[in-house]
Amino acid sequence: MGEIEKKKILDNATYSEIVTYINEFDGLPMDCGLELHKVFSGIDGRTLESILSTEIRRKVKSIYHKWAMKSSGLALSFDKKASTNPYKSDIVVNMAKETGLTPSMISRLLIAEKFKNKKKSDIADILKKSHLIPDPSLALNIQSGICSDNLDGPIADMIRRYVGEEFEIRLKDQAKQAGLHYLDEAVLRRTGFDKTPDLKLAIPCLYKGKEVNWIESKALFGDTKTHRQYLVQQLSSYSNRFGPGIIIYWFGYQEEIHQLQENSEGLIILDDFPDKSHIELLEIK
Repeated sequence: MGEIEKKKILDNATYSEIVTYINEFDGLPMDCGLELHKVFSGIDGRTLESILSTEIRRKVKSIYHKWAMKSSGLALSFDKKASTNPYKSDIVVNMAKETGLTPSMISRLLIAEKFKNKKKSDIADILKKSHLIPDPSLALNIQSGICSDNLDGPIADMIRRYVGEEFEIRLKDQAKQAGLHYLDEAVLRRTGFDKTPDLKLAIPCLYKGKEVNWIESKALFGDTKTHRQYLVQQLSSYSNRFGPGIIIYWFGYQEEIHQLQENSEGLIILDDFPDKSHIELLEIK
């Protein structure tokens, strides 16, 4: 028997249940991710991880300023705990649990407090090279925090970048296999376009009888709030400039986004590359 395909397109009730579980979870996002796979076993793992990432980012954004104002207190708290046991490696991780911030965010606040007058770029560099921090206890805890953070920090940023590149490559490979001729984002930018889709079709095609001029790829889950942001920032301008197109949310989407009034006319929303049998290639005569 083949493997049962797990859900990526979610109704409002299921999506809300997942979001509620995330917001009520008491612990690190990494631990929450493990539990999500168990509780919502019928849903695609990457779908769950993408929803988790988005929700944690939203939550952290709403409380970050409050804790940034208390960074000196966080530093004093760290020093007090480290003084009792300089080899204790879970101080930053526990502070993240107590505050609701990510371990990497706690680490940034501590670095900014310990290395005052450093620029934002310098703090990011110290975070990446935490083994060079003179305070061995702080260095140990920041390294431990980064390794315990699957949503934020240098390791998470690298993974996110590679995942994005993986699906951009997949998009181009599948477009070639489908016989589509296109200009990619790099070519379009060289020709003077500022806002560009991932692929602009040199010759439009039809998908289930509907005109397609461009394809945009998103390696994430498309909830209604995220989709509305993309409509404002990118998708509406693509439609106005090039005509109808496709957006692919590779990790699925909230099915209600099909009904949003803000959707551009002719916008097609998918969770995978269009099946070749549904694509009709057009010829220029």
